[in-house]
Amino acid sequence: MNVAELICRHAPGPDRVALIEPETGRELSFAGLDRRSGGLAAAMRDLGAGDGDRCAIVSKNSIEYFEIYLACARAGTIAHGMNWRLAGPALLEVLRDSDPKVVFFHAEFLDLVDRVKPELEGIRWVMFDDGRESDYEDLIERHDGRALPPRSDLDEPFAIMYTGGTSGDSKGAVHSHATVLVAMANNTIAERIVPTDRYMLLGQAFHSAAVLALNYLRNGCPVVVMNFEPESAMTAIEEYGVTAFLGFPAMLNYMLEAGAAASVDLGSLRNIQYGGGLWAAPTIRGLLETFPCDFIQCYGTTESVGVTFLTQEDHRASVVEPELLGTVGRAAFLTEIAIHDGVGPAGEEVGEVMVRSASNMLGYWRDYRGTAPAPRPEWLPTGDSGYIDARGYLHLVGRSKDVIISGGENIYSGQVEKAIFDHPGVLEAAVVGVPDEHWGESVKAFVVLRRPYAGRVGADEIRDMVADGIGSYQKPRYVEFVDALPKAPTGKVMKHVLQKRAKEEEMP
Repeated sequence: MNVAELICRHAPGPDRVALIEPETGRELSFAGLDRRSGGLAAAMRDLGAGDGDRCAIVSKNSIEYFEIYLACARAGTIAHGMNWRLAGPALLEVLRDSDPKVVFFHAEFLDLVDRVKPELEGIRWVMFDDGRESDYEDLIERHDGRALPPRSDLDEPFAIMYTGGTSGDSKGAVHSHATVLVAMANNTIAERIVPTDRYMLLGQAFHSAAVLALNYLRNGCPVVVMNFEPESAMTAIEEYGVTAFLGFPAMLNYMLEAGAAASVDLGSLRNIQYGGGLWAAPTIRGLLETFPCDFIQCYGTTESVGVTFLTQEDHRASVVEPELLGTVGRAAFLTEIAIHDGVGPAGEEVGEVMVRSASNMLGYWRDYRGTAPAPRPEWLPTGDSGYIDARGYLHLVGRSKDVIISGGENIYSGQVEKAIFDHPGVLEAAVVGVPDEHWGESVKAFVVLRRPYAGRVGADEIRDMVADGIGSYQKPRYVEFVDALPKAPTGKVMKHVLQKRAKEEEMP
């Protein structure tokens, strides 16, 4: 049994709609998904992709993405979704790293593919074009009826998901069918999925957002496949009766800023999951006031997928316990968390967050692809710093590498960001350390203001907010107001980009 079998063989009725693509008007039933992915699996074998070979995908969210994922599961190949935002040289570097036998790509990216093709050998390139005549459709037609049965080894690699690269070093996390299925179980329990749900995919399918969509398919729920745009996302909720979706900070902030909630019927919504970084309590309260449904927050990593959840009950309780919104919840059902080398007062020992779970990756691709993969560690480091309180709630204070040492004092960027978020005019904020001849490092804050506050908030106001909230020594010496922050596909801010920018600028 593997991911493909669980989805295609256990759907409640083969004629039930599995995938909906509003942009093209296409729909695909569970029976169609089973038939097409089975034929595509046979085609992969004929193209030379065997056990353990990689099949890459260069595409925005589409129905084909899920056909390819399930075809890989059936053929024993490893799916590798590619970040389509990458420029040619970066795309080429990742392709060389994963070394696929087949690359499936959308016609929209033909020019990009043509630029990298000459640099790569031994790859079969297959184009698809929203169901229209293409090499991809021809392959499926020629292999119709030759479906491969799903594989049975749960421990076989299923997908490579490259990390967001928030520190500038993107690595491929290898997940098996088993690790993905445990992640699915954690999310099913946290989101309380029911067969009547209709899920909207807004995150990119080349990342762990795809696992959530596959999970809803596993539960027999239709998935509305979108490429995010605030107004169209809000409209789709009403048009398709969407009951649940996952949003990253920028997505939900833009949906709030768009003000579209007042013009569409959101009554179908049951649950919204949000994640992708530290969230400002005012933003969360704004979501609770705007959307007529329950909320859960998920803290996760590419390497472990869902790690902790702040539940629906936690959000309701935050009315009388507002401090709950400053946490990322408690460990997922099949997961344990711990703090490594914690330093600080009892109950708030800050250290690196560690995860023990059957959803932990098999390893990074560069290590795993050897003839003798390194054994999986029992506890997996997240790279995030935080502490666990007496009730088991995890408080994040930032990335382990984000500690700013100024005058011998440790300053956690996440804590400074949370203090800045307390200002009602702040939409987004990111804090980095910059060189300082006297103190070693100083704090710099990049701040995005909400539209009504643009031009009305000054640097001193931000500094005072931090000084009053957590201490004067932690206030930013430099404050720069920007229109947007650079983000990885996961929605997390790429601080290495900001740090590079800050170091290249001449500080006054």
